[in-house]
Amino acid sequence: MKTILKKNLVAMLATAFLLVISMVTSCKTNDPALNLATKPEAVAANNASSAGVYKGVIVGSSGYFNLSIKNGSDAITCKFVFDGNEVALTSKSFGSWAAGQPINNAVFTGTLNGQTINLTFSCDANGANPAVTVTIPGHTVYASVVKEKSDTLVKCYEGTYTIAKAKGTISGTWNFVYYGQLVYGYRADAESNGAIYGDVVDGVLQIGDGPLHIDETSVSGSFKNSGGELVTVTGKRTY
Repeated sequence: MKTILKKNLVAMLATAFLLVISMVTSCKTNDPALNLATKPEAVAANNASSAGVYKGVIVGSSGYFNLSIKNGSDAITCKFVFDGNEVALTSKSFGSWAAGQPINNAVFTGTLNGQTINLTFSCDANGANPAVTVTIPGHTVYASVVKEKSDTLVKCYEGTYTIAKAKGTISGTWNFVYYGQLVYGYRADAESNGAIYGDVVDGVLQIGDGPLHIDETSVSGSFKNSGGELVTVTGKRTY
């Protein structure tokens, strides 16, 4: 009898142990914060070159992208995520291009949910002044892009905001990249749109009379716009 009880106890403990391991593994898999980069992907050799890594965010609806152009290899790739769906965009625009030359209207294409996506990218020979336009059928898309350097990680945040108006509350999308101490992005709602930019000091981006708090995984805060309306922002880092 004691032997049977002992065996049952061992079996129960083993089952409990496996359950705990399964829960921990599940948490690791489902927690996006655990998959976020903590150091730059860009290699130092490309810091002053048109080759390298460029990251950006999309508004209309919402997403982000990562362009890797001969960043330590001959590969040229574009990871594109839109409304939670990921697609790899490819390009045939680099046949005669070499690192250190300007990139002029390189086109990346792919298909997402049966729709053709076009991303057009340009930058100077040293990687400065990167510019992106994105075309997705049925959407008006605004894109913001910056070049990542080997000593400055570029982080992408996706969020929403509300504006308390006299006629009711309206909402929109508030996406930006955060690199060094700088924020650069775009926001849009049904009535207006515009750029987001500024310096972050001690984890705070000051807009008007209120702070936006930005840390490694989230953004939140509120302020009053030029019309005296309360704007409330919340979001998280997604790449």
